[in-house]
Amino acid sequence: MRFLVLLTAVASLAMTAYDADLSRLQQAAEAARGDKAAYAAALYRHASLTADFAELQGAERAIDDAIAAGPTPQLVLLRANFNFKMHRLARAKADLAQLTDGEGGAPVKTLAAQIAMQEGDYATAHAQYRELASRGRAWDALASLAYYESVTGDPAAADRLYADAEELISAKEMRSYAWVEVQRGLLDFDHGRNAAALVHYERANRAYSGYWLVDEHRAEVLDRLGRTSEAIDLYRDVIARTHNPEYVGALAAIIARTDRAAAAALEAEAAALYDAQLKLYPEAAGGHLIRHLLACGDESLPRLVELAQQNAALRPNGEAKLLLARSYWKAGRAAEARKVLAEVRQTPWRTPELAAFERVVASR
Repeated sequence: MRFLVLLTAVASLAMTAYDADLSRLQQAAEAARGDKAAYAAALYRHASLTADFAELQGAERAIDDAIAAGPTPQLVLLRANFNFKMHRLARAKADLAQLTDGEGGAPVKTLAAQIAMQEGDYATAHAQYRELASRGRAWDALASLAYYESVTGDPAAADRLYADAEELISAKEMRSYAWVEVQRGLLDFDHGRNAAALVHYERANRAYSGYWLVDEHRAEVLDRLGRTSEAIDLYRDVIARTHNPEYVGALAAIIARTDRAAAAALEAEAAALYDAQLKLYPEAAGGHLIRHLLACGDESLPRLVELAQQNAALRPNGEAKLLLARSYWKAGRAAEARKVLAEVRQTPWRTPELAAFERVVASR
């Protein structure tokens, strides 16, 4: 018996931080089966960590079941967060409309600001982010404001805010710390500072081991740094754990440089996985699929433009409109691309992706 206990202890020590969290959340869900609200919350946290669409659908059913049994402000806010996560902004706003400030407090205001950001209402989002950041100096409020700065042309201010946010994260919140490090790495990556990006990603990996979100960013920057075999191995590992079509497509792009047949098989796998995601949550899958199709051949053009139009209608922010402009451009609809690009230029949205596309348009 003592030997079995020792083996269990050794196994737990060998688990990554990510696996340990998944195990803890699964146990919490099992323990809460008699409490619909607690069960729904535990399923949602687990599914949010894996980002598996089938799991997320199960969590949604549990949330709806709990609300049907007896709605509470906490459950309505949970559903609002779920709907926002899946890019269903109208549903999220409808949920928030049922809550008062007293019932939700800062989480309600934060989600409202995030929705405004996705809808392209930057003035409202910025004002709310600033108010939340000035209130209690919570790390997530500073991180939200940092995101605003990062996409409106001030990456230095964004990094300072992310660094300030890290100072407020406790030792018990290493997943949050790793997430912030990934955001800092993305700032460097998007501006071509690849070695600096890898430093942040590796720091995130040490803080919270085994997290696929960290590993896929590590794989991306390793490829850009010329460490291609390491990138391939890491992508394969991430795909085995997540079955995410975005990473299958990323691996296909690398493999295509040396083996078109193998890349074609991966592209077919990615297409099938995207179709499965679209059937479950089209709003959440659309943006990722658009980026995938932008990198594919011309046979994807009709579907690409349709998806990009739908995506921009659902969340008319700078990112979605830029994807629409790029889709029009690829389809040879230059006048429409320029029109949408002009709409983006009228907003504060300023990212390296926007600048790169503007250079393409200006060169023609």
